[in-house]
Amino acid sequence: MDPSRILTGIQDCYKLGQILIEVCQTWKAAEEQIREHVIIIESVWLMIKNKMAFVQRISTEMESEHCRIIDDVLLMLVSKLSVAVTSVRKVARPAEPQSGFLSPFGQGVNKLRYIKMKSTIQSMIQELEVWQRRFDPCWLLLVRINKPEIDEQLRRGVDEEHAAMKDSVPSPAGGRKRKPFSSAPFASAQGLRAALRPGSERQDSIYMPVIDLEAFPVLYSTAKVARPRSIQNGGWYIVDSVQCRRGGDINAMHEDVRKLAHKLKQADPSAFGLLTCRGVMRIKDAFSGYIVSFDFVFNKPEGLDVLQSLRQSLLSSAGVISLNRRICIARELVNSISYVHTFNFVHKNIWPESVLLIEDEGSSRCSTFLVGFESFRSADGASAILGVCLLEIGLWESFISYNDELHPEPGHGLHTLHAWTLDTGRHENFQSSHFKAFFTDLAKNRLPLLMGQRYTSIVLTCLTCLDADNDGIGDEAEVEDLDGILVGVRFIEKILTQINEIAI
Repeated sequence: MDPSRILTGIQDCYKLGQILIEVCQTWKAAEEQIREHVIIIESVWLMIKNKMAFVQRISTEMESEHCRIIDDVLLMLVSKLSVAVTSVRKVARPAEPQSGFLSPFGQGVNKLRYIKMKSTIQSMIQELEVWQRRFDPCWLLLVRINKPEIDEQLRRGVDEEHAAMKDSVPSPAGGRKRKPFSSAPFASAQGLRAALRPGSERQDSIYMPVIDLEAFPVLYSTAKVARPRSIQNGGWYIVDSVQCRRGGDINAMHEDVRKLAHKLKQADPSAFGLLTCRGVMRIKDAFSGYIVSFDFVFNKPEGLDVLQSLRQSLLSSAGVISLNRRICIARELVNSISYVHTFNFVHKNIWPESVLLIEDEGSSRCSTFLVGFESFRSADGASAILGVCLLEIGLWESFISYNDELHPEPGHGLHTLHAWTLDTGRHENFQSSHFKAFFTDLAKNRLPLLMGQRYTSIVLTCLTCLDADNDGIGDEAEVEDLDGILVGVRFIEKILTQINEIAI
């Protein structure tokens, strides 16, 4: 694809965005709440504009598929800005003086316009934030391009970011709680690029001394919450253990652990859905001295206190969670996996046990984080396991339950498996490969009514991602490129963009 199309899209966004900001600024002198919302929209637009400027400067370095997907996302922004400009112009016209029998109602009409303007600006903020969630994974994949021009332009972006921060205005107190974006996206991108550079993990040690932790298991999860015993009122951490298998290549495992931890040190939880790694403890057997596990120590996100695994939530609240919440969990999980691609790793253990739901006790805010790095590898690709997890979320049924000894066994979500094997003639020679066919039929028959056709299509794309006749993500060997970008681009296009398009 010709990069000039991206430049045209960016110019259209600039023009519409400038009109939008100018119209909104006419209301800055209005009541305090509207003024605060205008400041927020200015801040969001500045962040978007800086990212588009970066894309504009490095567009000639991008692969054609990457150009195409960014162009598609920019077209969405042009559409949203056009609608926003039309809407805000309607309510931003100066109030005409009322005469005759309407004159006693002049103050009420003016108040109504204030309410309408406030609602319009709130809607615009929400639309721009939704668009930014779609754009950020595409934008951040640019750090994977192995060209010196990227480093130069990131440095420029960081400088502009620092200058903008000096003039920034804090978010209004008491406003609605929005999931924050990275306050310094260029600095985060620069740090991630440095971490992705081959050999960079050798420049600083990710290993930390073994700390005596008071640990509490997260029910049905691979993770634990813990705090140091030696520090009174010490901070809480989330610990995720990667067990060393007997007979495994400990040196290869050590190398992968070091690379992953080095990259996860750059993770921004609010943007990536991945926890920031503080370091890794090597847990050794007291007698043999051999390493039995690598314990990743993650910082617990601020303001989020109530923690449970997705598996626990599936088992404890079957059938009672809202459609909006299910979509939100699925969307944030897919977002996390998209950034795992950016980090140049494949997560092969995407089960509800490896997904944490962390809530703010004082509000309805809840965030989804991916842990469970028990099974991962340093390569690119996609896994059908995600499709099974998204299927459980959509049905809000658990395919696994646990007995009193916490041993896993088939859950309620698999109650139709036996009848399905009889109906399909697979009962006499059932193989593990038949599970995919069962899950595919389950998705086709039950998901559309519960979650809609678009969500169903996403699940089916994941479940069949490695099929020869699937035109979705495809086999990683077929779409691999020098910088390892195209797998991430296709995941964004076929999965992430589609799930972000679902409107509730």
